[in-house]
Amino acid sequence: LIELLARLFIRNSRHMDDPRVRTAYGMLCSAVAITLNILLAAAKFVVGTLAGSVSITADAMNNLSDVGSGALTLVGFRLSGKKPDLEHPFGHGRIEYVMGLVIAGLILYAGVDALRGALAQCGLPADALGLVEDTTRAGARELMHGVGYIDLLIPRGGAGLIRACVESATVPCIETGTGICHVYVDKDTDLKKALNIIENAKTSRPSVCNAEEVALVHRDVAGAFLPRLKARLVDARAAAGKIPVELRLDAAAQAIIPGTPAGERDFDTEFLDYILAVKVVSDADEAIRHIAAHSTHHSDAIVTENAQTAERFTRLVDSAAVYVNASTRFTDGGEFGLGCEMGISTQKLHARGPMGLRELTTYKYIVTGDGQTR
Repeated sequence: LIELLARLFIRNSRHMDDPRVRTAYGMLCSAVAITLNILLAAAKFVVGTLAGSVSITADAMNNLSDVGSGALTLVGFRLSGKKPDLEHPFGHGRIEYVMGLVIAGLILYAGVDALRGALAQCGLPADALGLVEDTTRAGARELMHGVGYIDLLIPRGGAGLIRACVESATVPCIETGTGICHVYVDKDTDLKKALNIIENAKTSRPSVCNAEEVALVHRDVAGAFLPRLKARLVDARAAAGKIPVELRLDAAAQAIIPGTPAGERDFDTEFLDYILAVKVVSDADEAIRHIAAHSTHHSDAIVTENAQTAERFTRLVDSAAVYVNASTRFTDGGEFGLGCEMGISTQKLHARGPMGLRELTTYKYIVTGDGQTR
């Protein structure tokens, strides 16, 4: 509700042309949201403790998470020195990112204490949950080689950390996260549908792993589609005061619309920003081959009205999630009905795609006999 009011006020007030007013108003909204969430979290902790309800106590963590989000927003408005973008207020600089890490660390400590309390209420040992406070590379290496102590490592972080775990760990490791996600616009597509899907996949949250990084467009529709794509992602966003998407174009796309020439690594980069690499392809098979060569096997999509092309795409694209006429942004534990996810596995065994509680469990065989031998 606070965010909605902020959006309406900013769009409709003539005073919002002044960046200082925008910043002040954004900070005010964030401060109100932080205060409300702190009060809600405190109330839920008290009620949950008195009523002996673990679910109510645990639900207070959602409000603590919102406190962290509000604090990040407050810091972003204060430090960016630019017109705030309510969609992505932390894309303006590294100072906000560092402050965000500090706030996230504080929330983590509070969250571990709360979860330990919930375990104790259930009659379980509180020490079943541990927090590794050693964040050095040496400490990480010890975890990677903790055979006999650690059943599974799930690295959450940048590509360097994930690669180090996969290449160096002697304990089981699940590769997660890195998402060079593609959306292929087929010749038999609904152009409006394709525009809506790409806009959502690229701009709703560009800094997450299921955001689109590459658009592949069939050459038969490129002449009609690419100008509309530029109008939607670049021109319209700039006119609305939002961050425009930088289009990095291959040679064929450059012949149709203006943009930044694509570099050698642009089709192999997880930008996590308002940047989209665009390539024109001759047919669906070329799109499939491109995805096979450049994808991280996270999430890839086709937009088409041709059922045979869609079936071929879903059969041949080897990714954890393959979409037909839908945004890659749906690759998420909550959206898949798995609950809160631990990560999104881009490997095949033992878990693939979003990993909820069930995917983090294992099994054993219990065999009861009456003297049988083999």
